[in-house]
Amino acid sequence: MANHEVELTKKGCEQAIEAGKKLHSLIGKESVYVYMGQYKRSKETWSYIRKSFSPLQIITDREDSRLREQEFGNLSDLTKLPEVIQERDRLGHFFLSFFMW
Repeated sequence: MANHEVELTKKGCEQAIEAGKKLHSLIGKESVYVYMGQYKRSKETWSYIRKSFSPLQIITDREDSRLREQEFGNLSDLTKLPEVIQERDRLGHFFLSFFMW
């Protein structure tokens, strides 16, 4: 399964709910502008967080392709780098990105 299709775990859902409560305690009744990445779990995280806010508080929630993860774990075993590069070529650079120095 491609990384961008991985769903939140049960623990991730619970953490997102708690994050929503914490954010609401900090923000109160102020307006909320949300920008999230395009990964499935980013959108799922927001779906849980938003439950802590009134719909009237949420001015915008939109995806922004510039917000994304780096897959540093793909470089943990450099002997597998050729396989990782093939996988990146198969999935596309957007969905499998890592820093090369």
